[in-house]
Amino acid sequence: MSISADPHPESIVPVRVHEVGRPPGAFLDYFDQVISRAETHSLEFRFVEGRMRRFDVDVLHVCAHLFDRALGAGRVSYATRREAVSLFISQLTERRIRLVQTVMQPLPPAEGEDAQRARQEIDSATSAWVVFDESTTTPDPDRTVVIPLAHYRERFLGYPRGTTVQGRLLWSVTPQLSAEAKRLLGVTKVAKTPGLALRMVGLATSDLISKAQVARQSGEAVSSRFARLSDAALVEEMGEAELVVQPRLASFEDWQTVLLALSLDRPVLVPDIEAMRRLAEEVGPGWVHHADTPFTAAALDAAVATVRENPPRRPPRLERRAPQVVGDAYAQLFRDVARVRSRKKTVAAAC
Repeated sequence: MSISADPHPESIVPVRVHEVGRPPGAFLDYFDQVISRAETHSLEFRFVEGRMRRFDVDVLHVCAHLFDRALGAGRVSYATRREAVSLFISQLTERRIRLVQTVMQPLPPAEGEDAQRARQEIDSATSAWVVFDESTTTPDPDRTVVIPLAHYRERFLGYPRGTTVQGRLLWSVTPQLSAEAKRLLGVTKVAKTPGLALRMVGLATSDLISKAQVARQSGEAVSSRFARLSDAALVEEMGEAELVVQPRLASFEDWQTVLLALSLDRPVLVPDIEAMRRLAEEVGPGWVHHADTPFTAAALDAAVATVRENPPRRPPRLERRAPQVVGDAYAQLFRDVARVRSRKKTVAAAC
């Protein structure tokens, strides 16, 4: 899907966008880059984390895996959810609200006839899908636009950065990644690289916290800072890492960790998937290292050895991810789909 440039920005009519999520706040969030050019392009945003109850907007933007939040359908039967989907889509259609979905990773297949029909209704009503890279699939390539994640170079200029600690592997964990985190515990103990140590920061489950404590008591080189870190604290932690490890890319927070590391000139070890291979080509040699998952001691040894023997010769190339470019792309997408909405209203009025 192509995005057209608005030829008359000075005469832009405000476009109202309903976002399913919390307003941007003290911590980095996906929506920071979505709304970054709102004033320039005359966009008005409304943020609601739960059910969409007001339908006085032009565009509904939702991350695909959070669609049920807007729907207001919790743990219900497939048949009940299908009915809720049909009613919700009919409300969007009646009010000519355009639906835009961001897909961070392909959704799992719909199971059962009711779930499949509900998915079909949602897909048919979707004006555009946003993906972060060309390898992510959607139901319709012609309605898909690639908008890469923005970098954070300018955002953290002047923030204190820690001094790099040789051998430190940093992992910014989330509660959803506790299984992967537990698998990494013990890996550094059998790694051959002297002084290799795992540093785990971020929100964690009580089970992971307990297992990390046991690992330390058994002599493993593991340290932790299990709390929701401020952006400044995370920047400092990144600066102290020799290598940032990210064993899974299942959420915006996982992608954000990778982009934040690169923005701070820290090399990363990521899963060997097409999206990360493309990223490695984009940013230049020496920054993005791949390995099969779950990461093994051999994979960590190899990545650290490469970082030390062949350090990058220049900073990562992140020009196409400039915040202004990314923000303009979202703004123009919303205006494009709203323009279709406006034309349909005009035709309906003429009839």
